[in-house]
This record gives sequence, structure tokens and C-alpha cells, in this order.
Amino acid sequence: MRTPSDRNAVRRLLSTDDPADAIASYYALHHDAERVDLILYPPDGKQPRGYVNLARTGIDLFRPLATMRLPQGTDPGGLDLNGSVKLLERAFSAELPVIITGPDQYAP
Repeated sequence: MRTPSDRNAVRRLLSTDDPADAIASYYALHHDAERVDLILYPPDGKQPRGYVNLARTGIDLFRPLATMRLPQGTDPGGLDLNGSVKLLERAFSAELPVIITGPDQYAP
């Protein structure tokens, strides 16, 4: 669980009025704070460039729902691959099965 200021810090990474960001916005900003683990990149959380949110939901009691925004690189629309790998390594472990949802551009 993170503080309300951590949740508020990721707000700028989301388009809260865009239907494409509805699931990510809900789980990062509004889901019960006791049922979420918000992992920020960089970890200090002051100006996060990316995040992974692991939310325990009624979808599956044994696998959290992972929503995310990966850090952007310097190229328009490109990802910071080094930062993304660091964030994903901190968020996921081989022992934890998850349900992942994210923007289409993350698919490859």
C-alpha cells in the first residue's frame, strides 16, 4: 500500500477522462488503498515516470490485477527500456501469478 500522495503522483501519468485509461485510473487512484500495492519508478516516488499497481480484486482471489504505465524514453511514444525493466523486475516475481492489463503499445 502507498500513501495518498503516491497515488496522486501517478495521476499525471493517466488520462482520467479517456476511456482507454479507465481501468488503470480506477485501480491506481480509487480502488481500496488496503488492497493495492503501488510500485513507483523511480522508487523515491517524488516525480514518478512510471508505475505498476497490483490490485487484489474479485476478478481472481489468487492473482492480483496488474495495471501500469511504463517510463517514457526520449523518443516520442518510445519507452525507457532500462527503466521499464527495472520497474517490472521490482513489481513481479516468478512466484506471483498475475493478470496483466496495459496499453496496446506494451504488447510486444
